Amino acid sequence: MADFRLLARTHGFMKLAEIIIALVCLILIRTYSLNFGGDVSTGSFHDRYNVGLVTVGGMLLVSLPLLISYLWSTSGTYQPFLEIIYNTLGFILFLTVGSLALDHYRNYAGVTHTGNDNRRGDMNDWFGPSNTTQSDSGIGKAFGLNTTDNVTAGKALGALCIINAFFYLTDAALALRQGSTV
Repeated sequence: MADFRLLARTHGFMKLAEIIIALVCLILIRTYSLNFGGDVSTGSFHDRYNVGLVTVGGMLLVSLPLLISYLWSTSGTYQPFLEIIYNTLGFILFLTVGSLALDHYRNYAGVTHTGNDNRRGDMNDWFGPSNTTQSDSGIGKAFGLNTTDNVTAGKALGALCIINAFFYLTDAALALRQGSTV
């Protein structure tokens, strides 16, 4: 039987927070068609997007079973070394994708891009010159271009990823401390 009182302990709270933040990040990515920047013509756009999705989804798929095993395990089955590895990896990955998202969306502060805007070189050649905003077109929305909502959501995504990175770092430090006393 699960002991949900363990969620009130630091380790359980950290895992729960990591899962909730990852779910919110996933919802932001899907709802606002967010991306992590890059150049469409060279493929770095797809690389960054894949790394972002794999980070958020992958760490969600790692953290959820760890939380479940923490809640349903009998005493003595906690593996601090495994937690340290997963949490350190989560820290590195979330810090990376958070930085990519913030870097990408900070360039859009209050700007609506047309095809003639040279500050956004990776999409200019792709969409061609236009007098309408890229967000008006279906393909512009698919790439999560700079509507005010998308920029705000993109910055929130980056901030949440970085916050989650530090949750993972703290969780790794706690697992390291607990592992040295076991």
